[in-house]
Amino acid sequence: GLGDVYKRQLLDSRRQDLETAVKASIKGMTAFVKDPDAAVEATKDHMDDLKVDQTQAARAREVAVATGKLVSGDGSHPIGSVRVDDFTPMIEFLASHKILGDKKTPKAADVCVPLTQ
Repeated sequence: GLGDVYKRQLLDSRRQDLETAVKASIKGMTAFVKDPDAAVEATKDHMDDLKVDQTQAARAREVAVATGKLVSGDGSHPIGSVRVDDFTPMIEFLASHKILGDKKTPKAADVCVPLTQ
């Protein structure tokens, strides 16, 4: 995911573990952004549909590219940082592919509350 929620007690007691997890997550997100095709290929080992259905594989690549744009933003912030305005293109992408269902499309500010807010 793009964000995690923790209670202060957990943050204090497991700080080193959480720092290690965050650094690993950033490393993975950076690799994902740089090579979305490799991410889709790696996913094929766990999702047989992507191996046999080229349409699903193409959609997975579209999602990977859109997600890469979301986590990298305009390049002015570190990969993995979260800014509300960066969620609008992803929400629009998901809505345009009917991935959000028939519900009203949410606004970015309604679903994203970064730690700095």
